[in-house]
Amino acid sequence: MSNKYFYPQCQLVLFSLVLTLTACNQPSTNNTGETSPSPTTTSTSTPGETSPSPTKSPVSTAPTTTVEADKLISPQGIRDLRLGMTYGELKQKLGSNTTFEVKSPFMVDSDAIAVNKEGKILYHILYPTGTTFSNSSIITTVLTESPEFRTDKGVGAGTK
Repeated sequence: MSNKYFYPQCQLVLFSLVLTLTACNQPSTNNTGETSPSPTTTSTSTPGETSPSPTKSPVSTAPTTTVEADKLISPQGIRDLRLGMTYGELKQKLGSNTTFEVKSPFMVDSDAIAVNKEGKILYHILYPTGTTFSNSSIITTVLTESPEFRTDKGVGAGTK
């Protein structure tokens, strides 16, 4: 077999193996949408003994905190931005005292639009590199590095 065909096949096999191993180690999701850690199996039996049934790690639930509505990160979006709305709708909602600055490149395979209000970057709207983002484009991905935004459990930029 020629090396020019062998190495890409090896890379594909290794990538598939890493992807499979990574996926097996991900937390599971229950019917309520909450994630729980993967079960841990403990075995202390010796030959001839019955082994104990697997034990599951306890699921911890963080307490809910009070976060102001204009500083809340939720599955629907951040502040005035709602996932699924168009870029034009967001611009109308935020008004003329908000600026939008294209950041290209922003990160691997993504460009971004920085949304600035009162001299602060609130969040970035992400979209694939090499594409354009117009007023009719649907917002599907948003990222914030602002420590003022938090989830209802108090998680945000800078929390551990």
